[in-house]
Amino acid sequence: MRDKITVHMQKIGKFLLFMGVLYVSSQAIATSYSREDLTCSACGGRDSYPVLMSTNQLSPGSLDSRRGEMMRSALIHLIQQCKSCGLVSYNIAEKVCDKQNEIVKSNAYQTLLKSQNVNELSQKYLAYAYLLEQCGKDGEEVARAYLNAAWAADDADETENAIQFRKKTISYLENSSVTDTQLLLLDLYRRTSQFQKAIDLISKIKVDGNNENACFYKGIINHQKELLKAKNTNDQRMLPPVYCPPEDGSDKEIIGIYIESIGILNRSGDLQEVQRLQFKLIPYLENKTDFLNKFLLTYLYYRTNQTEKAQVLEKELTMPDDWNGFFNISNDIYYGNWVLVDIDDYLSKNSVPDTPFYRLARQMLDVRHKNGAPSPNDIEELEKALDSISEDL
Repeated sequence: MRDKITVHMQKIGKFLLFMGVLYVSSQAIATSYSREDLTCSACGGRDSYPVLMSTNQLSPGSLDSRRGEMMRSALIHLIQQCKSCGLVSYNIAEKVCDKQNEIVKSNAYQTLLKSQNVNELSQKYLAYAYLLEQCGKDGEEVARAYLNAAWAADDADETENAIQFRKKTISYLENSSVTDTQLLLLDLYRRTSQFQKAIDLISKIKVDGNNENACFYKGIINHQKELLKAKNTNDQRMLPPVYCPPEDGSDKEIIGIYIESIGILNRSGDLQEVQRLQFKLIPYLENKTDFLNKFLLTYLYYRTNQTEKAQVLEKELTMPDDWNGFFNISNDIYYGNWVLVDIDDYLSKNSVPDTPFYRLARQMLDVRHKNGAPSPNDIEELEKALDSISEDL
């Protein structure tokens, strides 16, 4: 089941093909670089350049397709610049087009590399975009360079520059009928305060119901509608793919997807969206009778301020058949471990009432921190704590 959920998350994460993946497994290795001696394809100058070898994405990306960290911080290392002639390219050793040298020597190109009131990284991407334009390259390739310039301006707090660079990106994408690109364009309109254009575009986006990402597309559109209604032009991190649990998925699969998504949002600090998803998860749990799901439901009732329901449910908690299974991430009920991770994170950051449930939760976390799985003595103490809930209430 864990593999099914991972495959589902990765499949949904591919929906923005224009710029890259949204979701990358948490097992990805850290960002690493090497240096490579390269010969400039314009002037023949030879130098050493940093080369990105690997990176990861452990936090949500943005609605305009920008990756999450650590990919987010790798933007500066994706572009190379020759110190001798100023050629800018993703690979300095490869010629962009036959008239590349003439373009690089032009005043227009060199001026972009020295643009006033523009950060150095944006300057590079602007020059590269101009080079692509003059070489007659594909519009989406040019748009990508301008969008990278906008992201660099975001990082440098150059708000007006970021708006202008996004508008340049828009100019290359407006005629696209590709859903992925239209979703990107929708966000670019919002970020540049072109709200009516964004609203008009929504009516034109056609989502094929047979598309494997159709439900997720609709979720993004609905989220954009909310942002447009509020005239919100801020950067918005991409939500994990919780809008569309697999239609043929079991309750365990769907619950697992929601829990992992809540964990991602907790780490990104989007507590409002965390609570919204907690409310969406609750109906999947309310007809369950086993300890794990009742334990999780009690926790969610407390988190969503449904205290009376939580206190009633506390009385119904009975001993699980297998305490070890609850703590074992490889077990069929593996998301029990994720529940403890979420509770652990919440308790470390927030003050909670001294209720029997939270005392039991803390005791379970002590076991998890100490052994990873309970010893016979631990189980005896946990059962005493569980029995004390009904006595206290």
